[in-house]
Amino acid sequence: MKFRFLFFITRNPSFSSAELKTHWDTKHVELLRSTMGENFPLTHSRHYIARPAETNGSWPAAVLVEVQEDFPYGGIVELVFPDEVAFQTFLGIYSAPRAAVGRRDVHRQREDEGSSIG
Repeated sequence: MKFRFLFFITRNPSFSSAELKTHWDTKHVELLRSTMGENFPLTHSRHYIARPAETNGSWPAAVLVEVQEDFPYGGIVELVFPDEVAFQTFLGIYSAPRAAVGRRDVHRQREDEGSSIG
Protein backbone atom coordinates (compact mmCIF):
# COMPACT_ATOMS: atom_id res chain seq x y z
CA MET A 1 0.00 0.00 0.00
CA LYS A 2 1.40 3.40 -0.97
CA PHE A 3 2.47 5.74 1.82
CA ARG A 4 1.86 9.49 1.48
CA PHE A 5 3.67 12.18 3.45
CA LEU A 6 2.60 15.84 3.41
CA PHE A 7 4.56 18.85 4.64
CA PHE A 8 4.46 22.63 4.41
CA ILE A 9 7.09 24.66 2.56
CA THR A 10 8.24 27.58 4.70
CA ARG A 11 8.99 30.86 2.97
CA ASN A 12 10.51 34.27 3.44
CA PRO A 13 7.61 36.79 3.37
CA SER A 14 9.44 38.96 0.84
CA PHE A 15 9.39 36.19 -1.79
CA SER A 16 6.80 35.98 -4.52
CA SER A 17 5.20 32.64 -5.35
CA ALA A 18 7.23 32.59 -8.56
CA GLU A 19 10.54 33.01 -6.70
CA LEU A 20 9.65 30.29 -4.22
CA LYS A 21 8.52 27.93 -6.98
CA THR A 22 11.68 28.51 -9.02
CA HIS A 23 13.90 27.94 -5.99
CA TRP A 24 12.14 24.73 -4.95
CA ASP A 25 11.84 23.33 -8.47
CA THR A 26 15.44 24.07 -9.46
CA LYS A 27 17.38 23.77 -6.18
CA HIS A 28 15.62 21.76 -3.48
CA VAL A 29 14.09 19.05 -5.65
CA GLU A 30 17.29 18.51 -7.64
CA LEU A 31 19.34 18.32 -4.44
CA LEU A 32 16.86 15.84 -3.00
CA ARG A 33 16.89 13.76 -6.18
CA SER A 34 20.70 13.60 -6.24
CA THR A 35 20.92 12.83 -2.50
CA MET A 36 18.24 10.14 -2.49
CA GLY A 37 19.00 8.35 -5.74
CA GLU A 38 16.81 5.23 -5.91
CA ASN A 39 15.18 6.24 -2.61
CA PHE A 40 13.59 9.35 -4.17
CA PRO A 41 9.80 9.14 -3.76
CA LEU A 42 7.58 7.78 -6.52
CA THR A 43 6.11 11.27 -6.82
CA HIS A 44 7.08 14.65 -5.38
CA SER A 45 4.14 16.99 -5.96
CA ARG A 46 4.30 20.64 -4.97
CA HIS A 47 1.31 22.96 -4.65
CA TYR A 48 2.17 26.61 -4.09
CA ILE A 49 0.01 29.21 -2.35
CA ALA A 50 -0.91 31.96 -4.85
CA ARG A 51 0.57 35.33 -3.92
CA PRO A 52 -0.25 37.47 -6.97
CA ALA A 53 0.81 40.98 -5.94
CA GLU A 54 3.34 42.60 -3.66
CA THR A 55 1.87 44.74 -0.89
CA ASN A 56 4.13 46.84 1.35
CA GLY A 57 7.15 44.62 0.80
CA SER A 58 5.38 41.30 1.29
CA TRP A 59 3.37 38.92 -0.84
CA PRO A 60 -0.02 38.22 0.78
CA ALA A 61 -1.73 34.93 -0.01
CA ALA A 62 -4.80 34.94 -2.22
CA VAL A 63 -7.33 33.55 0.25
CA LEU A 64 -11.09 33.11 0.13
CA VAL A 65 -11.55 32.67 3.87
CA GLU A 66 -9.41 33.00 7.00
CA VAL A 67 -6.65 35.59 7.50
CA GLN A 68 -3.10 36.07 6.19
CA GLU A 69 -1.58 34.83 9.44
CA ASP A 70 -3.07 31.41 8.66
CA PHE A 71 -0.81 31.14 5.59
CA PRO A 72 2.82 31.66 6.66
CA TYR A 73 3.91 28.79 4.45
CA GLY A 74 4.50 28.94 0.70
CA GLY A 75 3.08 25.62 -0.34
CA ILE A 76 2.32 22.02 0.43
CA VAL A 77 4.41 19.07 -0.73
CA GLU A 78 3.13 15.52 -1.11
CA LEU A 79 5.65 12.70 -1.28
CA VAL A 80 4.41 9.25 -2.31
CA PHE A 81 6.40 6.12 -1.47
CA PRO A 82 5.78 2.45 -2.29
CA ASP A 83 5.20 1.79 1.43
CA GLU A 84 6.04 3.10 4.89
CA VAL A 85 9.33 1.17 4.95
CA ALA A 86 10.48 3.11 1.86
CA PHE A 87 9.50 6.36 3.59
CA GLN A 88 11.47 5.41 6.71
CA THR A 89 14.52 4.66 4.53
CA PHE A 90 14.12 8.04 2.83
CA LEU A 91 13.75 9.80 6.19
CA GLY A 92 16.89 8.12 7.53
CA ILE A 93 18.93 9.32 4.56
CA TYR A 94 17.35 12.80 4.62
CA SER A 95 18.11 13.18 8.34
CA ALA A 96 21.74 12.09 8.03
CA PRO A 97 24.42 14.76 8.61
CA ARG A 98 25.71 14.49 5.04
CA ALA A 99 22.29 15.34 3.57
CA ALA A 100 21.89 18.21 6.05
CA VAL A 101 25.10 19.79 4.75
CA GLY A 102 23.68 19.86 1.22
CA ARG A 103 20.44 21.43 2.42
CA ARG A 104 22.37 24.09 4.36
CA ASP A 105 24.38 24.87 1.22
CA VAL A 106 21.15 25.44 -0.73
CA HIS A 107 19.82 27.70 2.05
CA ARG A 108 23.12 29.57 2.24
CA GLN A 109 23.13 30.08 -1.53
CA ARG A 110 19.67 31.61 -1.34
CA GLU A 111 20.72 33.81 1.59
CA ASP A 112 23.61 35.05 -0.54
CA GLU A 113 21.02 36.05 -3.14
CA GLY A 114 19.30 38.20 -0.52
CA SER A 115 16.91 36.04 1.49
CA SER A 116 16.31 32.54 2.68
CA ILE A 117 13.68 29.98 1.92
CA GLY A 118 13.23 27.09 4.32
